[in-house]
Amino acid sequence: MSRYSITLEKLLLANTSLLALTVLAASANAIGTVYAALFSALAASAAAMEIFVGKHPPRFAMNIASIAILAASVARMRYDTFIMALTEAILLMIAVKMFEEKRSRDYCQIAALSMFTMISAAVDIVSGVFLYYCVIASALIAFQLLLAAWFNREPYLSLTLKEVFQAGGRVAVIWAMMLPLCVFLFFAAPRGQMTLSRLPQRNSSGGYTGFSDHLVLGSVRNIQLDESIAFRAEMPRVAPKHLFWRGLVLDTFDGHIWNAGFRGRSEGFVPQGSDFVRQEIFLENEIYMRAIFALDVPIQVRARGIVIAEEGVFVNTNYRGRMRSYTAVSYPSGMLRPSSGRIQSGRYLGLPDNFSPPLRELVEDMTDGSGDADKPKVIMDYLSPPSFSYTLDELPVSSNPLEDFIFNSKKGNCEYFAAAMAVMLRMAGIPSRLITGYHGGAYNESGEYYAVNQSNAHVWVEAWNEEAGAWFRYDPTPASNEAGSGGEGERILGLFRMYLDYMNYQISRVFMEYEGENQMRILDAIREFFSSPVESVMAALDKFASLSGEIYAVGAVLSAAALAFSLRRYLRRGKEMKKRSRDEAIKIRFVDAMKRRGFEKKPGEGLEEFMRRVREKSGPNSEIAAASGRFVESFEEFYFRDVPVSPAALAELDGIIRSIARGTA
Repeated sequence: MSRYSITLEKLLLANTSLLALTVLAASANAIGTVYAALFSALAASAAAMEIFVGKHPPRFAMNIASIAILAASVARMRYDTFIMALTEAILLMIAVKMFEEKRSRDYCQIAALSMFTMISAAVDIVSGVFLYYCVIASALIAFQLLLAAWFNREPYLSLTLKEVFQAGGRVAVIWAMMLPLCVFLFFAAPRGQMTLSRLPQRNSSGGYTGFSDHLVLGSVRNIQLDESIAFRAEMPRVAPKHLFWRGLVLDTFDGHIWNAGFRGRSEGFVPQGSDFVRQEIFLENEIYMRAIFALDVPIQVRARGIVIAEEGVFVNTNYRGRMRSYTAVSYPSGMLRPSSGRIQSGRYLGLPDNFSPPLRELVEDMTDGSGDADKPKVIMDYLSPPSFSYTLDELPVSSNPLEDFIFNSKKGNCEYFAAAMAVMLRMAGIPSRLITGYHGGAYNESGEYYAVNQSNAHVWVEAWNEEAGAWFRYDPTPASNEAGSGGEGERILGLFRMYLDYMNYQISRVFMEYEGENQMRILDAIREFFSSPVESVMAALDKFASLSGEIYAVGAVLSAAALAFSLRRYLRRGKEMKKRSRDEAIKIRFVDAMKRRGFEKKPGEGLEEFMRRVREKSGPNSEIAAASGRFVESFEEFYFRDVPVSPAALAELDGIIRSIARGTA
């Protein structure tokens, strides 16, 4: 047997394993971690049993396991976990099928279950990466169905590497022909405002996931540990000092928690700077909170349900609904000047009675002799390295974490530094408040947008300057030195990641911007085409010609002709394959079975010549020589007489081939 050949059964096993791995990776975000680990263990065990043991559990036991999985899934289904439970159930049924002794229909069932898993997961997952998995899975499913049909006819067939690639080419053609149907189903499928599994998820603190209307020291750390994309902002590149993405203003402090005290009105403010920046912001996922993030300081945000709460603060009034994108206009600067030039000082100086006398004494000592304009800088200098340092680990957690941070640990993340400075400013008589949002972002030159991660979550301070009549931004958090400059390899890897993010972003936008109005427009066009196809085609050609000139119309005709020629050639080749006689099919099965036993027929060699070589190599009295001799004798009886093979003779030849392939002859 050639070392470059593989049996059809092994090829099916490899494709099944690869398909299972792809389906798991695609649906990982739609299922629980326990179920993902369980499926991985079961699938790996099934593949190992197939390869090294060669035995399978009784089929009735597998049927009982499938029924038990379905029953357990139905029992745990709820309104908000329906999709997750369904996806997990189908995945486990795939794992059960992998344990069975598989016939052609079993491989087809695994392909069908894999397709249903992808459909189920698609309800819960909207991302460019998932679309890549769909493309891979659809190709593997098509290959699985082709191999299963082949396996049903010739289970002991061996394929050379060339034949495997030829089969892959046929699958590619079939997949390409199916692609228009897939695109149609994507655009025709109805889309609701919110899927079942995307209901608002609450975190342990009772607020919605992400930023909330209050700040407890240590809560922002949970967001900063997440490296996933928060949003992308299409806009020109700006100076790094302006990359503060403003969210909410927290202005009331009760000694433990900072809260947003919305006034419900805005007197407006005077934009600072001469150039405004327009941003098209696309959220990676729907948001279920009030905060709307835009470059500091936003003067306008456009989207349904968004209103201005106060100067530079916009909120989402429909935070239980779906929102994926909005437009913002900002004047990037480090200051915000209210139109009146005045503020309610008491609102931004409030502290609990007798709050932290040691801290108040410290502030009085360090700011003694300093003017109001200098006090913010004095406090920032005090909180600077090397006395204080940035960390996300072992944050101070106690009955008074602020005192613990300032007097003991002297280590914390942005929320500790910002909260400390704001409280110290108020103790020094300077109105202050906290701003929650994001800081920084990686600029993607290909897409001309900033990608801002959840790990960019940030809290900073605004202090009031009475002389200027404006709020000034202060960021007391020391810069993290975790990111190194890296070498050339790191730079190339970064560029590659940016390109992948650009591709994912463009695909995600197809999902994000696709709404019911566009859907109905496409469906109307499809209905119009089927009602009057000739007129529709002519109208399309006229439109191409009017928009882009005759060259586009000629290109469309040539493309259609090339497609028609390719389809005609493919169909003709399929007919030629079907014309191959049953006699040739039987002969090929025999030759493949002999190849499995180590006897390969040479090109152009007749069966009689082949038999002589087999007898010389194995001995005239060997079982393989006797079995192959019986086959050739029976085969030539009807082959050279050009008469149809009888059912009895066909059964006899089939039995000989099976005995040769199994090694019992």
